[in-house]
Amino acid sequence: MGFFDSQEDIERNERIDRMKTLIAKKGLANIIDEKDYQKVLIEQNQTIIDLLIVSAIAQSGIAGDAVTLIHQNRYFEALERVIKS
Repeated sequence: MGFFDSQEDIERNERIDRMKTLIAKKGLANIIDEKDYQKVLIEQNQTIIDLLIVSAIAQSGIAGDAVTLIHQNRYFEALERVIKS
């Protein structure tokens, strides 16, 4: 959110702010349809994995970066096996 944000960026940030406010007021479980619970869990897990990868890379040296990327690739290979099944 800066001086040079496009109209698209501004609108996206406003939508995100509205969602944050709605979740804070009503709670996430109260605004999600039960049929979407599994999708939300998958998205949350993916976000957590992405944040852990960023954290691991930021806190490690060059060798640690390589190990982190190897584990990340194994994760995506496992997903590929599951999705193809």
